[in-house]
Amino acid sequence: MHSIAGLFSHEDYALTFIYLDIYTIAYTGLWSVIIAYESLCPACRSDIDSYRLSLGLPCRGCLARVPEGSESIEDPFRRAAILVELLRRGSGDYSYIASQEEEFSDFHEFFRSLVGYPMWSVQRAWARRLLSRSSLVLTAPTGSGKSTLVQVYSLYMASKGYRVYVVVPTRELLRQSLERISGMVSKAGLNIEVIAYDASSGAKVREDAIKAIASNSYDILLTTSALISRRRDIFAGLKFDVIVADDLDSLVKSSKNLEKILEMLGVDRGEVELAARIAAKKYELAGARAMGSAERVGLLREELEVLRAKLATSLSRKKIGQLVVSTATGKSWGLKSKILREILGFEVGGILEYIRNIVDAYTLNIAELAGILRKIGGGTIIFISKGYNGDINDLVERFKEEGLRIGVYRSGGRDIKRFLSGELDYIVGKAGFYGALVRGLDEPLRIRNAVFIGVPKHIIPLRSYLADLRNLALLYRQTGSEDIYREIYGALRRLTPSALAVIKKILSGRGEPSQGFSEIVEKAKTWIEDAVNHAKGICRDGILIGGSLVICRREGMPEAVIPDPMTYIQASGRTSRIYGGGMTLGLSIVVAEGEELLSLLSERLRRYIPNISFKKLEDLDLEEVKREQDRSRRASTSSIQPINVRNVLMIVESPTKARTIAGLFGSRSRRLIGPYSLYEFSLKNREDLYIVSVIATMGHVFDLSTSGGLYGVLYEGGSLVPRYGFIRRCQQCGHQYTDPFDRCPRCGGSRIRSSEDLIMILRRISPEYDEILVATDPDQEGEKIAWDLYLALKPYSRKILRVEFHEITKRAVAEAITSPRSISRSLVEAQIVRRLDDRFTGFSISQELQERFSMRWLGAGRVETPALSWIVERYTQYRSSMGYRLVIRVMGRRVYLFFKSRDEAEAISKRISEHGILIKSIAREKRIIKPPPPYVTDTLLYEVSSKLGISASTAMRVAQDLFETGLITYHRTDSTRVSQRGVEVAREYLSSKGLSEYLYPRGWGEGGAHEAIRPTQPLDLEGLEKAYLEGRVFWGALSKTHMRVYDLIFRRFIASQMREEEVEVCTATLDLEGFETYIEGICSKGFSLNKIYQVLPEFPGEILVRGVGGTVYPEDIEIVRGSTVRLLTSGELVRIMKERGVGRPSTYAKAIESNKRHGYIVESKRGYLVPTKLGISILDYLRQRYPSITGEAHTRELMKIIEAVERGEKRGTEALGELIERLVRENQTFSRLYSSIISQNIKHVLEGLTEK
Repeated sequence: MHSIAGLFSHEDYALTFIYLDIYTIAYTGLWSVIIAYESLCPACRSDIDSYRLSLGLPCRGCLARVPEGSESIEDPFRRAAILVELLRRGSGDYSYIASQEEEFSDFHEFFRSLVGYPMWSVQRAWARRLLSRSSLVLTAPTGSGKSTLVQVYSLYMASKGYRVYVVVPTRELLRQSLERISGMVSKAGLNIEVIAYDASSGAKVREDAIKAIASNSYDILLTTSALISRRRDIFAGLKFDVIVADDLDSLVKSSKNLEKILEMLGVDRGEVELAARIAAKKYELAGARAMGSAERVGLLREELEVLRAKLATSLSRKKIGQLVVSTATGKSWGLKSKILREILGFEVGGILEYIRNIVDAYTLNIAELAGILRKIGGGTIIFISKGYNGDINDLVERFKEEGLRIGVYRSGGRDIKRFLSGELDYIVGKAGFYGALVRGLDEPLRIRNAVFIGVPKHIIPLRSYLADLRNLALLYRQTGSEDIYREIYGALRRLTPSALAVIKKILSGRGEPSQGFSEIVEKAKTWIEDAVNHAKGICRDGILIGGSLVICRREGMPEAVIPDPMTYIQASGRTSRIYGGGMTLGLSIVVAEGEELLSLLSERLRRYIPNISFKKLEDLDLEEVKREQDRSRRASTSSIQPINVRNVLMIVESPTKARTIAGLFGSRSRRLIGPYSLYEFSLKNREDLYIVSVIATMGHVFDLSTSGGLYGVLYEGGSLVPRYGFIRRCQQCGHQYTDPFDRCPRCGGSRIRSSEDLIMILRRISPEYDEILVATDPDQEGEKIAWDLYLALKPYSRKILRVEFHEITKRAVAEAITSPRSISRSLVEAQIVRRLDDRFTGFSISQELQERFSMRWLGAGRVETPALSWIVERYTQYRSSMGYRLVIRVMGRRVYLFFKSRDEAEAISKRISEHGILIKSIAREKRIIKPPPPYVTDTLLYEVSSKLGISASTAMRVAQDLFETGLITYHRTDSTRVSQRGVEVAREYLSSKGLSEYLYPRGWGEGGAHEAIRPTQPLDLEGLEKAYLEGRVFWGALSKTHMRVYDLIFRRFIASQMREEEVEVCTATLDLEGFETYIEGICSKGFSLNKIYQVLPEFPGEILVRGVGGTVYPEDIEIVRGSTVRLLTSGELVRIMKERGVGRPSTYAKAIESNKRHGYIVESKRGYLVPTKLGISILDYLRQRYPSITGEAHTRELMKIIEAVERGEKRGTEALGELIERLVRENQTFSRLYSSIISQNIKHVLEGLTEK
């Protein structure tokens, strides 16, 4: 059975009408509201309906009928292959998907034939990216299969006729790689010529290799990165299709090495210079932003765009080879990394949470080291950390004398081979990040233990360390120099992260002095000099600053000793590798110089591996550890369950949110695709390893079109079909629109960013991932964005799910990733219904207002119009009660008297000034102070307005920033519930302040997903400052306003978890020349929750001193024009909206802002909302024409309908029917247009029927 509409396809109609199979939709019980999307058909880029997209199918114009069994085909690659056969008018993306899958299948079989087992999931994901021929970084933990994959890929590309160059950091890795690649070639009988240059080989072998390299007589070349530095001449003129760098850090330590690598990929020197200029221009731009120079910022942006366009044009004219980087640590290399970012589209930075199965232990007893080595046995690497005062050779000789089979690693030496073969039990080397033993060994069966002599650390001159202003501030904070600390800290808060990096570069002598930073740089130089001199005098005892310990070394010059977690993780990781489907067990022992430095190392390590802890070596059963090590290295068993690696694409709204999430997991790695960044990190959860890429949508991706049908809503087959278009944003004026214009309809600008570009990018990369997780905000708007993305990407992805977190913390994000859910139909339909009502009501009335008043910017809405009426009503009351207010400041309080005439006010003012104020009585009473509940949206907006004088819109923007930087929980909420984690935050804070006795845990609200607004960490403003300086929290560009709001949220929440308290309250009756007033406050001594969050003010002590009958004199008296009725503030208006059931947490501030934007109200400097003449005129007109719109009852009824849809009690179509019926009855303009659209549609269908 099919609807009549489903029989026709009207291709000649101006708008692409999508005739829906209404019966099928209803029969399958799918969504009741069907949407049309602009240009989303995967085959022809025409409009398509949400039903077709949900099945992964093309539009009706491409495929008239839904193939039987389509609902059961979840695999996008199988679906694409079927559709390529079915489609009669070109298959578009389906053909691309099918061809990509065909090549991927070929590669998978190639991999299996060489390795003997299929690819793991993360390898499958990387393989899809590799086969796209784009340059990439395999950013993932040690032991996750990168090396094997790139070796197979090298052979695969060579077998297709491409030239491949494999570069590794050490000779050991060179030998291992050559052995494995040659073994695969022999095993598969491939006709591939592989040559390698090994500097430890004989002279004849080396000479022959050099000749072979120069002659190009090979398919795959393997060398160490050192050869490029030493023999740049032999690479002259060589070009490679693929360069595989096993370790990019060592490869591009030299700028000339980087240039040579890029040259061999086909990039010329001019393009490298262009990329360097772009990077330098970004530094200039950061400086201009920091100085607030808008004109300079605009000029630099234009220059930057010109440079980028020039580079893009140059690169597009040639074929650039592919750079494949296999790196486990992802260190950043300043300008060199920026050049790679601009040319190849990736940036590496930070360290990833490693997969590790290691017992971490420590001892302070170096004298027992030989005995410890005997107990743990062979397969042990001994790492000598920086700062070791002894001679390594003497140490080794001493161990040999004690009967230990031990050797020393030297480049080209034989001891490493003897160690790997088992001839030696122990090998000694340096614990440096680039050390060959730290990064150059992958021997899961042989290497079992790592022993560190000394905590791994960096030792740098204190002067260099203090070039980072955060370290400088920490030192002054630690040494008690409060004034200078505050000055440095104030400067830090005014600087952007980019500006801070520029200043650090200048102070380190690696950057040119910038005019914009000259003042702060000169001050910093003085601060640093004073700090170094100060440290010289006291550093014998050590000064703890942040994650460093300053000590005196080398002729009394102070140095900073910084624990090195990256080296520790990388080096200890040699002992625990993936093997037999699980992880081998490793043992890592730190022979520490002292517990202080070990504690600092632990603290830094926990940023990357939260559960790491060092056990005392004496408490370990080493024999049991050895048995477990043996067990984990048997191929048939494993010490843990087999690891399941899942490659995930996470989509969020804002870049700040994306950066915060990646930063929580210690990563700054980025993959750049056009203007969009994908931040990459990994996390381990029991048996699963998640490799996650995070990308931001910049908010909504689609919005209702403004053209066609009824305000962008089509009438199809008897149903309303909203048509959603891509969102276009003008980069010059910020205007947002959905019509497909190349130029901004407001300012005419041509710099337009369309969400279509993002969707095309997401569609291109979606097949690389096992699943897509949409992590938009946990509300209606976030759910609608998730639904839009689900539909847009369904034809390209196997699995798309929804995750939500109410706080951006490592724990919350990890829990969300590991427990996704399906998208909520009821939430999405509620948002669509609300949006359609906004459109129908707003557009119809707005058009009438614009025509009636000849002002194009006018508008009205269901929430903003009642809000305007309350503002006007209060203003009317205010005006009718005008007079003069006497504002008397006495003992820090303000006292108000009101008079109708100014003369009377002046007379009383004069008498009070002369005679003072009489204290008539003082009453004392015991009172219980009850803690307030934590904030929800309306109470936060009210108090931010009343206590801080901040508008509702600013408060919501500030709260959004605090949420996205991970400092508070989600701020659009009406729930006061506090989770167990929230209780723990209060417990930790009160305990740290010695106030545990005041804790009284409260849940406040009932169970559910939403929670009150609270801090995510037990950090008050002072603690937050310290955490920021130490790099434990990421603030971005948060301002003083952000900190004031955070402080309010923090204090209110902590108070909500404290016990009730009995206090003494004093009330004084004051006589002001015959007028009485009262002053009340707490007069008891000691600590109370009032110190955390002020429920009542402190009572002025001077009143108690003077006593009853005493006199106090005012500090100031002012006469101002005023009223007995106060104007509304934005906070008070929000409270009214909440009390009267108009609006939601997400719309309170928007309603106020809309009235401002339309010119109906202004907000005074003191935060009062004042209607304009235009606002009053508009309200009068609306009250006459549309009384239901201005009344709150109608809006309240709408809210109830939408809430019923949200709860799943009412279908979206049913709710829309009720709204349409009411609008037709109450809104003549809408009724006329609606009838016209229906008539046109019926006529069109009948004409089509006649033609048929």
